[in-house]
Amino acid sequence: MIRAPSDVPGPGQALLLLDAMYTGPEEEAHDAFAPLRRDYIEREALSAKEFAESVGMINDAAEPGDTRGDFKDLDMIAMKELSVEAIQQAFSRWVALTENLEDAKRSFVTISRFDTTLSEQVGAVDAFCNKTLCNSAQDRYTACVIGTWFKNPELRHTVEAYAGYIRDALTKDDERPRRTTVSYMRPHTPLRELFSDGQVAEHRRVKEVWDPENLFWCPWLQDREQYEVGFRSRC
Repeated sequence: MIRAPSDVPGPGQALLLLDAMYTGPEEEAHDAFAPLRRDYIEREALSAKEFAESVGMINDAAEPGDTRGDFKDLDMIAMKELSVEAIQQAFSRWVALTENLEDAKRSFVTISRFDTTLSEQVGAVDAFCNKTLCNSAQDRYTACVIGTWFKNPELRHTVEAYAGYIRDALTKDDERPRRTTVSYMRPHTPLRELFSDGQVAEHRRVKEVWDPENLFWCPWLQDREQYEVGFRSRC
């Protein structure tokens, strides 16, 4: 979900960008993308492109987004269940935000699917990984990134509420506990969304060994009450 940039026809219009990437021989990729070339998809598309790129150049496509300034935040939620209705609800809310707030027009939402076979296999046999690493999302093959981008700091609470609405809308059909990863950790992210109960206990044990006087700011302790309340509510 993104607004069309200024250098294309219809700048500013709301777009749904469908993207797929295949790593391997070009011939195999062409066959793998066949479902995306169906008539009813291409008929609705403003444009359709298929191209090959060397692995070493893949990240170059993101270069235009590497800009300085403004206020930018990323939220991520990992899911297994996601309905069409949930996506439509999130899309409507994103359209409303980017239409009503010119300052936040560059905000976006992405939804991705992954093959989690390998991560689930590793998690099943690697005790060290399960004890120490953030693997709470290793079996969640759908991920949503909510990107908020604005200039006026007074909009902070508005866009935070918007991001919370999107998270709630997309996870309403998934009965599993909400999950994210450390790379998307926000100041308000509960630890139970990042780690298992055993991992949280291990982080806190290490913290108490190395910093018993609580000299340094530590997210593993700042939401202890919130985490423990959440833990009790699940028991």
